[in-house]
Amino acid sequence: MPKVSANEHTKTTVKDVAKASGVSATTVSRVLSGSNYPVSADIRSTVLKAAGELNYKPNLVYRPRKNVDNEIAALIPTFSNPFFTSIITGFENMLKGENFHTLVYDVNSWLSSSTPNMLVYNILKKKIKGVLIASPVMYQAVEEFRNDFLSRNIKVVMADCPKPNSMFNSVYYDYKKGSYLATEYLITQGHRKIVYAGLKLERESRELRVQGFLDAMRDHGIPCNEKQVLILNGQNADENTQIESGEELARQVLSLKERPTAVAVINDIAAFGMLRGFHRERVKIPEEISIIGFDDSVFCEMSYPALTTVKVQSEQMGRMAAMLLLNEINGTSHSPMGLSLEPCVVERDSVARIA
Repeated sequence: MPKVSANEHTKTTVKDVAKASGVSATTVSRVLSGSNYPVSADIRSTVLKAAGELNYKPNLVYRPRKNVDNEIAALIPTFSNPFFTSIITGFENMLKGENFHTLVYDVNSWLSSSTPNMLVYNILKKKIKGVLIASPVMYQAVEEFRNDFLSRNIKVVMADCPKPNSMFNSVYYDYKKGSYLATEYLITQGHRKIVYAGLKLERESRELRVQGFLDAMRDHGIPCNEKQVLILNGQNADENTQIESGEELARQVLSLKERPTAVAVINDIAAFGMLRGFHRERVKIPEEISIIGFDDSVFCEMSYPALTTVKVQSEQMGRMAAMLLLNEINGTSHSPMGLSLEPCVVERDSVARIA
């Protein structure tokens, strides 16, 4: 497909995308609008690629909406991580008392055949009162469409942010401090040979966890270098494969020239994968290697051994996000407000105390 560059002073149209992708304008409209009309995967991919290259933005002309119902859209990265389903539980429980209904999007699944901007466009067409954004890959797209949300009087709240959002109400979490506390806890239990195990650094919250680990090691006078930060990259290291990613990280830990006595893991799901990987190699936890997770998911008590972790109050995060959204819908909040959640370590059985 030939590359076509849009003139920066001319708004790209559906016809421009159609010309660039070699299909009809009608087909382009069907793809970009999220229509259920059958379009082949190859054509859909070609159209979305052309739209991205041309920086196409839908023409979101305001139309008065009659009979607006009480639906709220909620965007989470995936249903496979209980951390995000817990956010939705808190969010929905708070909204039910005000007779609102939640329409939940699995962003990772949706974006497998579309783009963040097209997902925002799909939401803007719906008769909704507000939207929860709890997926980091959607933050920028939502900010770009800020004026479109304002013109439709659709309220927006961000959740699971690494810092306050300057455009919208937000609930944020101190990820750096949480990782610092996890590492410090391992140190107080006598560990000095510690590694951090994480996923590709494609979002700020993951970078902050690495910084927290390094700061804790440095502050406690423990030598640390890049070999003690294991980051799993690659196509398969995504939201829906974190158990498998944890297993691969376990193999990386065991391949190190000097085996650590403890591992600080990016989140609980990856930690469960590490537990499974270590068990397969007959490595005893915590006698030979200790593990601390991050999130305090509902499965931490069910793993063997029960997982020591850093608590992120995910359900509380959902309730706080709903409260901020309701306040804005009811007109009692007019400027962006940020609410912070503090981390703490939850002790269980996966960390041993050593001399």
